Amino acid sequence: MNSLTRRFFSNAIKSTNIKIPCTSNLLDTEKHAITNIVSSRPQISPSTINALQQMQKMYPYIYAKVYINNFPYTVTKGDIIVSGYLRDYNVGDLIRFDTVSEIGTRDATLKGNKFIDPNYYFITGVVLSQTFGKKIRCRIGYKRLLKTIKKKEAQPKITMIRIRESVSQLRIVHHDYHLLSFCLSILKIPNFLNGIQL
Repeated sequence: MNSLTRRFFSNAIKSTNIKIPCTSNLLDTEKHAITNIVSSRPQISPSTINALQQMQKMYPYIYAKVYINNFPYTVTKGDIIVSGYLRDYNVGDLIRFDTVSEIGTRDATLKGNKFIDPNYYFITGVVLSQTFGKKIRCRIGYKRLLKTIKKKEAQPKITMIRIRESVSQLRIVHHDYHLLSFCLSILKIPNFLNGIQL
């Protein structure tokens, strides 16, 4: 590990737990956002781009904390979520998760102000099945004198979702250099960023 990569790692660790404000007036296209960042900040050398790509290769698996019915689920690509019954979806439907509070790797995390803006990530899932879960015994009442307990079995409905795509695109809308380098390091860089020297 050279000095540039070591210095970049220290900057990335310092920039962990960043609070991202949810902005309503976002830029229209990604290229326009990139040109604004380039004009407002000094240019980044190609060696820094190589360091970003090296860190991306070192951390290929990215996790995200998504919320379904106000319950958090920490997922990666290929995971299967067993959640409560979602009556609005059928088997085979594609779901995009827009309530994500945390995205990161083992050494770096990106946290939002309650939730991260959906323009920073793209996480989808496919509904595998709408079925019944395991039977649960519920206690209804207890008769103290007879010393008997009345129980009833219940079988709740569940929905199984497979995470199909995990953090596959990124729109850079922030003008902070540390946040820019941090986002490029832990998230997958889009195709239009490959030939551009920031």
